[in-house]
Amino acid sequence: MNRKITIENYESFFLDYLDGKLSDAEINALEKFLFDYPELRKELEGLEHTCLIPEEIEHPLPENLKHIDLEFPVNHKNFEFFLIAE
Repeated sequence: MNRKITIENYESFFLDYLDGKLSDAEINALEKFLFDYPELRKELEGLEHTCLIPEEIEHPLPENLKHIDLEFPVNHKNFEFFLIAE
């Protein structure tokens, strides 16, 4: 990844850090960045203790749910098709 961390993109670094996706060099860059922005270190520390648990939802009539056949990938030419309901 050789991305540079900035005040505009630090959130994506936080998420990648929490997901264990940063290289050692990126972790070092993040540490240096947090030294310059200590208030963001508190933000990251707060995120470290966050745990999202998906809620199990059962639809009363699952046969009525729309199913889209994804035999081909979504791209810039066909994405509206997938966004617009019939």
